[in-house]
Amino acid sequence: MRNKNRKLRKSKVVSNIIFNIIALISTIVALVFCVYIYKLDMIPSNYLTIVFIAVGVIYLLLLVFTLPRKIKTWIKVICAIFFIIFAFVFGYGIKYTDSLIDFVGEINKKLMQTEDYQLKVLKDNNIAVANDLKDKKVGVYKNNSYDAIIENLNKEVKCEIIEYTDPVKLFQDLQEKTIDGVVASDHVYELLETELSYMKLELVSAHVISVPVDSNNIEEIVKVVDVTNTPFNIFLAGGDAKGSINKVMNTDVNMVISVDPVNHKILLTSIPRDYYVHLPGKGDNAYDKLTH
Repeated sequence: MRNKNRKLRKSKVVSNIIFNIIALISTIVALVFCVYIYKLDMIPSNYLTIVFIAVGVIYLLLLVFTLPRKIKTWIKVICAIFFIIFAFVFGYGIKYTDSLIDFVGEINKKLMQTEDYQLKVLKDNNIAVANDLKDKKVGVYKNNSYDAIIENLNKEVKCEIIEYTDPVKLFQDLQEKTIDGVVASDHVYELLETELSYMKLELVSAHVISVPVDSNNIEEIVKVVDVTNTPFNIFLAGGDAKGSINKVMNTDVNMVISVDPVNHKILLTSIPRDYYVHLPGKGDNAYDKLTH
């Protein structure tokens, strides 16, 4: 009889320890979650206060039913299950909030926009990589990034570079095998699917060159204001291609988000993609479609 009582007492002690550990871990996870959403700094303080109070009340009630020794075992089991469920929920919340904080931090960084230029060759040339073009002729379509393209290309392969200003002549020479490869942007290559589709060129990529794009002193255009008490505008651009946010692409969706934090109002203004606009930093006569 004594042994049985000892075993019962021992099992209760063990179960109490397990319940206390579960309650402690779950409480710590909940506290960490509260710290993360506070650190996110995106939820209004009045709603944040409600969340903190709700979490505190729930855990206080669970602890009241769990910690006392004389509480029935089945009640502790139910409370322990709730502790485990909340631990998983808040744990996922921590993971999600942490990724959101990283995402917001990435947006706040000064991203250097880049544009990709592909080194392409004829499909039947048996050229797979840039090194296969050593000592051969490569045509490069000239634009504002020409010098940066040449510098990058010279690091990859020692080849004879021929400058082109006419894309038709560039692809004609490639077709006639006067040159062995071409370097151009995706917009130039798109001509082979439209105006120059009659050439029926089959090209493969041997190398990709990423070149930084001049930001045109974006700091002079973007103004920093206190968004808690000063109305501000955000330009929202939706690109027409997949890939990183720092890649050059056409903006087929253009909207201005006007936010009034004082009167709690937001105005969305849609701008047509073909709107004719002046390009800052490109000269007085530099105009083009907004999407470009």
